[in-house]
Amino acid sequence: MFLTGEVNTAMNNWEVVPSASFWFILTGIISFMLNVTSFMANKVTSPVTLCVCGNMKQVVVIVMSILINNDVITVQKAIGIIVVSIGGATYAYISTKETMGQSTLPAPAKPKAQTQSA
Repeated sequence: MFLTGEVNTAMNNWEVVPSASFWFILTGIISFMLNVTSFMANKVTSPVTLCVCGNMKQVVVIVMSILINNDVITVQKAIGIIVVSIGGATYAYISTKETMGQSTLPAPAKPKAQTQSA
């Protein structure tokens, strides 16, 4: 920090430091609470569920960025949004079915009766 001049910049802008400190502390508290919430959710659900939710959140962020900032939808973004949306919907459907006790897998084949030879 001393070599790059960050300390000098902070000392020159000392009047900003108290409000910046508030925002740093607030950001740290919010991040800590987010981690606590994530760990609590991980106890109730599975890591895969959290991963799928994280991917769906990224889609929401991209869509909001497109709407608010007038970002351009590239082919790569469009394909990513479609793949994540289909994957998330499929995972939610299968997860809901399994939670309700309905298997999404085909029924296992019944074993053939063995005949005993004399």
